[in-house]
Amino acid sequence: MTDFALSRQISIGEQLSQSEVDEIFDANFGYQFKGITPRTRAQGKFVILMSNEGEIYDDDIGGDGSLVYEGEGVKEKGDQSDKYANSALIESESELRPIYLFTSQEGVDEYEYHGLVDVRDYEYVSDGSRMVYRFELEMLGVESWEEYQESAEDVKVSIDDSQSLFQDKTEYTENRRRVRASVFRREVKRQYENTCVVCGRSRYTPEGKPEVEAAHIIPKSESGADKIRNGIALCKLHHWAFDSGWISLSDDYTVLLNDWTEQNPPDAVASFEGTEIKLPLDADKVPHPKALQAHRERHGFDS
Repeated sequence: MTDFALSRQISIGEQLSQSEVDEIFDANFGYQFKGITPRTRAQGKFVILMSNEGEIYDDDIGGDGSLVYEGEGVKEKGDQSDKYANSALIESESELRPIYLFTSQEGVDEYEYHGLVDVRDYEYVSDGSRMVYRFELEMLGVESWEEYQESAEDVKVSIDDSQSLFQDKTEYTENRRRVRASVFRREVKRQYENTCVVCGRSRYTPEGKPEVEAAHIIPKSESGADKIRNGIALCKLHHWAFDSGWISLSDDYTVLLNDWTEQNPPDAVASFEGTEIKLPLDADKVPHPKALQAHRERHGFDS
């Protein structure tokens, strides 16, 4: 199956010239292929990303599939902007779109394809002389957008049976697990509109990045699946409170406070006891009752 953006499928590890990349993506570069190249088709937006190992860029590719990628902007022009190229990656942190990664050496017309990558995080920080965007990317190990979407649909589909809340460790490859985690993180935050379900707050960093995190109800350490009904959106404080067992949720979606410990709960946690949580945009994506029961049992709440 061919990607909507490609004239033919390409494989991870395939070496291509710039003209071949241009033809496959119908990119119409008109200049040296480098950096962040956003494109839009009738089917949606996508990004062609090139990490250069020469003098132009200093991107840090880790052995674990992580990539620290610096945004675009000529040093002589000062601080990097959040416009055009950089905005394509900034928006990709929350908006689902394919990002195709290539690497090359400076001055060599040969580009190696590394598959799709995901924007896990980004920050706007000083490099000592100016403000720059630093993007934390993850290589997903999948070649095509269709392959990504197959896993994405499995994460987003509504589930009724409790068995689907648990991940079969032999069912998916590591690459598919990365894709599923990527979709889970993005879709949970979208369903709850970047708002903490407990306190109802939606905080943003100075560069506009939401603070809220996608939390598993049945944790990954207990084989909790990347399914929307096994997730809720929480701010950093209430994510900690939920994972540590200070709070849990009832079957009617109200906040329960731990009553067996001799420790005093933080006021910013205890004050929400008995309040109703924010529910997701789609009614069929509410937290699964079996997931909530498992969380209560794990942390000693009466079920």
